[in-house]
Amino acid sequence: MKLMKLTALAAMGASLAFAAPAFADSDYPSGTIKTIVPFGAGGGTDRWARVMSSVGFDVFGHGMHVQNRGGAGGTIGWKYMMDQKADGHAILMASPTPVMAALIEKNPPYDPAKVRIAAYYSVMKPTLVAPKGKPYSTWAGLVAYLKDDSNKKLTIGGTMTQLLGPASLLAQLGLEKRVILVPYSGTGKAVNDYLGGHIAMVNVTTSTAVGLADKNAIVVNASS
Repeated sequence: MKLMKLTALAAMGASLAFAAPAFADSDYPSGTIKTIVPFGAGGGTDRWARVMSSVGFDVFGHGMHVQNRGGAGGTIGWKYMMDQKADGHAILMASPTPVMAALIEKNPPYDPAKVRIAAYYSVMKPTLVAPKGKPYSTWAGLVAYLKDDSNKKLTIGGTMTQLLGPASLLAQLGLEKRVILVPYSGTGKAVNDYLGGHIAMVNVTTSTAVGLADKNAIVVNASS
C-alpha cells in the first residue's frame, strides 16, 4: 500500500499530519525517517523535532534525521517535503503559516489540500519579550509608548508565524504603523539579533522565553 508523506504542524497548535490514506504496511518504516524543520536551528520547532527524533530507534527501530530547511516563512521546507517520495519516510515539523500563504497565492509552490492533520503533539504559545527596565517592558507601557508619536518606532522580530500575534493585537489597537515587524527564517536568528540589540523586542515560544529570563529579558505579553 502506498504510504503518504507525513507532516508535523508546529505553532499555535502543533500536530502530525500526512498527505493520504493511513499506514498499513507492517514493515514501516524500512529505513531512516527524514524530519524536516522549515525553520532555522535553535527555535522551538527545531527543539521539538530533535526531542522527538532522539527516540526514533526506540519507537521505530530506525533513526530520525533532522534537516533544517528554513526560509520564506516555512514555504521552502514545505515545498521540499512535498517533493520527497510519498513513502512515509519524510516528516515535516512546521506551522500553519505556509498553508495560509499557499491558499492566497495565485501560483502556490505546493497544494495544501494534499496534507491532512493526523494528530496534535504540542501547543507553542508565542510570547512577546523585551529587555527589563524599558518603557515598553509591560503591555501597558508598550501601548503607551507606541501611542506617543515622539517615540521612535519599535522593531519586533520573530518567524512569520510568531509575528502574527503582535501584528493582530497592535492592528486592533491601531498601532500597527508604530512598529516594524522583522521576519526571520528561524527563532535562533531572531533571538541572536535581540540579544545583540539589533531589534527592540522578539516574539518567541514560551520555552524560548523561559530561556531568556536570565538574560535581562521580561515577558511583555503572550500575544495569542
